[in-house]
Amino acid sequence: MPLAAFASLRIFAAVQRDASARAEIDFLALLAAGVLAAMAAVEGRRSRVAGWSSLVVAVAVWVLAGPLRTAAVTAVLAVGLALAAMAGWRRLGGAATPGFTVPMALGLQLLLRCDLLLPPLLDARTLVSVVALPAAAGLATSVLAVYLGPWRALVAAAAVGVLAPGWNVTTTLALVASAAGVLAADAGRPRWLRSAAAALLLVPFLRQPAIGLLIVLAAVALATRGENPAASRAAPAARLLVPAAALAALGLLPAARGWT
Repeated sequence: MPLAAFASLRIFAAVQRDASARAEIDFLALLAAGVLAAMAAVEGRRSRVAGWSSLVVAVAVWVLAGPLRTAAVTAVLAVGLALAAMAGWRRLGGAATPGFTVPMALGLQLLLRCDLLLPPLLDARTLVSVVALPAAAGLATSVLAVYLGPWRALVAAAAVGVLAPGWNVTTTLALVASAAGVLAADAGRPRWLRSAAAALLLVPFLRQPAIGLLIVLAAVALATRGENPAASRAAPAARLLVPAAALAALGLLPAARGWT
């Protein structure tokens, strides 16, 4: 159905005489195809929500015009993704597996950052923003769900994605570092995985040292929570909290001068 909707919209765009209408419908075709594919992946086989959403989107594009057309298509896709998420949640029995979290993150990214679909589309930066960042955020959410429970992990990830809005490098690193923190603190994991997770905690510093310290501080605090199964084995990591907080505060001082 996503491919059929994409093809029908592109055909409709091709017969438009107005260049602006043709560009708008081409954009909506890309947006609809991506979000509909995410719906189908989230809901699973024989996705009824994606099927009906494809039909409604096609009708809206053919019947409506201008800003009303874009608003209607976006609303249909947002509602459809929410309904597909509920259906997929029931199908999986409340488990936040990568098969659920990754397509959800991709669908949210397309809705919240639809500007990324504007030309040019094939440069590396756009592909990273559209695909790699939400995929990494989805995988990190699945890891956090193992330790915190699926409901808490999904709510936290959704809040980060919606408020940003969308997945950028900083918000994605925050989720990935949190997941790396709990993995590195879990002695029940293989040593190579714990070492890789610990090394991953250094990545936020490469972008913004001050914010990176705060991200790592939050990850360490999360890993040493009493509710975390790995907390009893991660007690030594709690000693990092005070010096990390002090370093983070010092690192933010130059930025704080610009806030006044």
